[in-house]
Amino acid sequence: MSIKTRLITAFMVLTSIVMADAAEKSDSTFSYAPKFHATLRARWEVETHGALQRFQLRNANVVVEGNMTRWADYFIYGDLCDRGSIKLLDGWARLRYDPYGLSFRAGQLRMPFGIDISRGPHDYYFGNRSFIGTQLNSFRGVGAVIGWSLPMAPLTVETGVYNTATIGNHSVWGHGVNYSAKATAVWRGWLLSAAFLTVKPYGIRSNLADVTLSWSDSRWHVEAEYVRQHYCHDSHRPTDGYNFMADYTLPLPMTWFNRLSFQGRFDGMTAHSDLVPDDSGKLTDTNPSRNRITIGTTLKYERAKMVYVALRLNYEKFFYGDGVVVPEGKGDKFLAELIFNF
Repeated sequence: MSIKTRLITAFMVLTSIVMADAAEKSDSTFSYAPKFHATLRARWEVETHGALQRFQLRNANVVVEGNMTRWADYFIYGDLCDRGSIKLLDGWARLRYDPYGLSFRAGQLRMPFGIDISRGPHDYYFGNRSFIGTQLNSFRGVGAVIGWSLPMAPLTVETGVYNTATIGNHSVWGHGVNYSAKATAVWRGWLLSAAFLTVKPYGIRSNLADVTLSWSDSRWHVEAEYVRQHYCHDSHRPTDGYNFMADYTLPLPMTWFNRLSFQGRFDGMTAHSDLVPDDSGKLTDTNPSRNRITIGTTLKYERAKMVYVALRLNYEKFFYGDGVVVPEGKGDKFLAELIFNF
């Protein structure tokens, strides 16, 4: 190849790169610049019996996300103060093929399963998540997820495989995997979700099934979710979890706050194990059977969907069975929160 031919070829390659880069930059919906988000939740809690109380910086979440190109992006999510501890929650890279709604994510991420647990702290309706979100299905894993958003229907399907070890240890070799699958349909304010999850974090496998139905408009959000957890080899009796909640929002003609919302929830669970066996290899009850009624209200100054200041007040009333010794901090309580999201 002559020097002239090489120069012409190099010029054509360079021109195509510059033109592609200019085309991407001319599209106002695309940017290489990383985006930063944060959520701060400072709270005060007091139990109505015994007058136990505490202050917490419940979350100091930081998100960094951005695009490597039109078909590849990344997401890093950490909590600088999860009740005093620093945690990396998510860190994944994704490849996308948008014309067919296909995506592939790899890294550390929350397993696709359920609806209440899928919300970040900036999307919470209550100061404390439901029992479904805290005890039954709060699983993150290290692995890979394939997603497909159907172009011809309002349906998204996700399925993934993960290490059986917990996210605190990425170096463990093992037999078998954890996996999950979730299908979500959204149509005219309605959402229907069904999911399956199987995990084996400490040597005992557990299978979970979830179904959720919700409806939303400009002011209302109503939701019902049910989870069934089955422990393999009869190592523990099955656990049932349920969550019924509603939220109603009013716009306010005020300078300081422009949203006022009211929340109500009934949730509960039967006796549950966190899958950590005792010395004899058996599973014992980690969380006793209980029900709860939560009422609350939230004042919000909202500049944009992801930029707001909120004040939240909740009252939680617990119902335990006869003879249950209520764990510290798990009884009736008032909660007040100040939330910044930006």
